[in-house]
Amino acid sequence: MEGSTMGIDEMLERYPKIEVERSIFDRDYSKHRAETVARLWESMHSGINASICRQTLNEMDNISPLQAPSYPDVPKNLDSDVVWRIGVLRYAYRNGSPAPVLPGLMPEEDMRNISAVLDAYIRGELRVDADKVTVWFAGKMVLGPCVREGIWDKIRLW
Repeated sequence: MEGSTMGIDEMLERYPKIEVERSIFDRDYSKHRAETVARLWESMHSGINASICRQTLNEMDNISPLQAPSYPDVPKNLDSDVVWRIGVLRYAYRNGSPAPVLPGLMPEEDMRNISAVLDAYIRGELRVDADKVTVWFAGKMVLGPCVREGIWDKIRLW
């Protein structure tokens, strides 16, 4: 089964966890993996550590996925950054909420917000913008997207 058709759980069964996480968290994973393969071929053909390069190339398909996991329920027309963010959030919260990020935040409230964010991404109502943030409460976006600068001052005004 090719890495491009595998979900997170399938990948975790087949590949080392660190490699699956690399495929999820690296926005340009496929490109970086292809560059690594190209460098290994180049080194091997140049005679630089040829046996190690050959061995690594032979093992690559067994130790590292070809691509990030697939998400069949995610619309195909979404921006690649949005699909990447959906994958990161799904992986981070696949076993429920981690310890609260903010004091007093209950895990179920956190999960309600994460679910709302994922739904907004999937519906195409939210985009990834590294310079902007959103604030969510009770599953609703209450602020944003707005620039990061001064965000804490805006929250304090509530």
